Amino acid sequence: MSTSLIVEILLGLMAFGVSAAAFFAATRANRAQSEASGLAVDAAAYARAKDIYEGALDTLKEEMQSMREETGRMRASNDSLRESNDALRLEIHRLRDEITTLRGR
Repeated sequence: MSTSLIVEILLGLMAFGVSAAAFFAATRANRAQSEASGLAVDAAAYARAKDIYEGALDTLKEEMQSMREETGRMRASNDSLRESNDALRLEIHRLRDEITTLRGR
């Protein structure tokens, strides 16, 4: 075998080795990029879900506060009506007593 043939064979093997190494490196890089983009999508989905959840909690807190205020107003109104009802009952009782007294004369 001649020296030039050996050099050509070695250069061919070296080119094949470099090509194989480049192919495997590119495959590994694509896989890593795919995993990273999947994590980025998951992180974005998590962030959106968190925003939606926190927004819903804020809305519920506002509604709960509004209901507490409305309950307070309803209780105050109920107490006022109860006092008015008691006063009317006393007035009816007093008027009945007065009617009874007037009939008895």
